[in-house]
Amino acid sequence: MTVIPGQRFSFCGSAGRVFFLALIALVTLHATPASAQPASCDPAYWRSMSGKAWMEAQREIAQNQNIIYKPDSVLEYTCFDRFLSVLAGRAPNMFSETTTWGVIPGTNMVVALQNLVGTTLSSYVGSNFDHNFLGGRSNVNYNPGAVNRSTNYTCDMMSRAWAAAKCLNFVQQTPVNRTGKDDFFNLNWYESNDPRDLPTSMAACTADPRWATKRDVALNTGASTYIEETFNVYANHFATNGCPAGAIPTGVVVTLVGKAPYNEMVCINPGCAFTPPNTCAP
Repeated sequence: MTVIPGQRFSFCGSAGRVFFLALIALVTLHATPASAQPASCDPAYWRSMSGKAWMEAQREIAQNQNIIYKPDSVLEYTCFDRFLSVLAGRAPNMFSETTTWGVIPGTNMVVALQNLVGTTLSSYVGSNFDHNFLGGRSNVNYNPGAVNRSTNYTCDMMSRAWAAAKCLNFVQQTPVNRTGKDDFFNLNWYESNDPRDLPTSMAACTADPRWATKRDVALNTGASTYIEETFNVYANHFATNGCPAGAIPTGVVVTLVGKAPYNEMVCINPGCAFTPPNTCAP
């Protein structure tokens, strides 16, 4: 290829093509490389965050449902069968068993209240609240009895339930076998356990099978993983043992009489002082 000043030239011929390819290679080699995609933009990274959020939410739900007790029955708290007994003892004089017109033997009111209310009361409480107070955590319980004649009413069940609840603070009282369940657990524990097993008369919750998968995704150990970025946490700048951070120049040059000039520096670790020319020491 011959180049004459003032004239156009072309890359015709093998020599011209070689020159053209070499020029392209030279430009390519000196081109600025594209920035790498940060790990935070990786979809797998966001799936990992989603998995961690799922586990945190499930742990909070399970723990709240475990610690917040199943409500007790007001019929138990008020000893409702004793209300019926008082009614059976006082109502006959006003209704069917009144002696105003003569003596009527028998206990018709007791039988009527037992058949109408008492039997249903016992069945309802036994089917829905057949456990101790406070969702099975307390040692206190109440079982409605049969209706009888009574002229007075006493019941301290609500007071006893409150006293038991006031003293339960993430611990258990014997004979309730719950020690070690009313606690705060890490995420790995929930993979094989679920604290929601009270009342014992009802079906306990089993560990959710999704925990293992969510944990792998969150810990970036599953099938879909992202590349972790390299970062500096600057932990050595906050260390209190030794002076690992090193001296940091301030930009000021210090000149002392009779000594060579040196760059002023500071040491940021607690208990460290700067010793010229570039040392941090306790």
